[in-house]
Amino acid sequence: MSLSIPPQIQRWIFQFFTGRQQAVISGGQQSKWLPITRSVVQGSGIGPSAYLVYSMDLKALSSYNSILKYADDTSILVPQHSSISIEEEFQNVQTWFIANKLQINLKKRKKSFLDVLRHEISLHLSLYLSLNSSHCY
Repeated sequence: MSLSIPPQIQRWIFQFFTGRQQAVISGGQQSKWLPITRSVVQGSGIGPSAYLVYSMDLKALSSYNSILKYADDTSILVPQHSSISIEEEFQNVQTWFIANKLQINLKKRKKSFLDVLRHEISLHLSLYLSLNSSHCY
C-alpha cells in the first residue's frame, strides 16, 4: 500500500518515532533515561493516527465482517450470516499482527454477544471481539 505523504512529513514522523527516551519518577526518585523501543509514547497526539495508517491493510476475510480500528484498539464484528467464523477472522487478525510485529494483549480480550433491535429491524451479531493491540515487540 502506498500513501502520498510529502517527504518532509515522512521525515518528521520518522524523527518522532526514533531516538526517544523516557524516565520514570516514583517515590521522589527518578530512574535513568532509557530508549523507547516499543509502542508510542502514551498521550501523544500522533499515536492513534499512526496505528490507523499502519493497520490500513488489515482487512476482514468476509465482506459481511468488519474490522474496526480506533487509537490502539481493534474490534472484529461478525454477523450470524457470515460464511467466515469469528475464530477464522480472529486467526486472520492474529496472523496480520504477527507479520507486522504487533502483539495482541489476550488479557484485555473481550467477547460480547449483541442483539440489536431498531425500528423493527433485527440485526443479530453473533460475536463482538475487542482486541487491544498497543503492545509491540
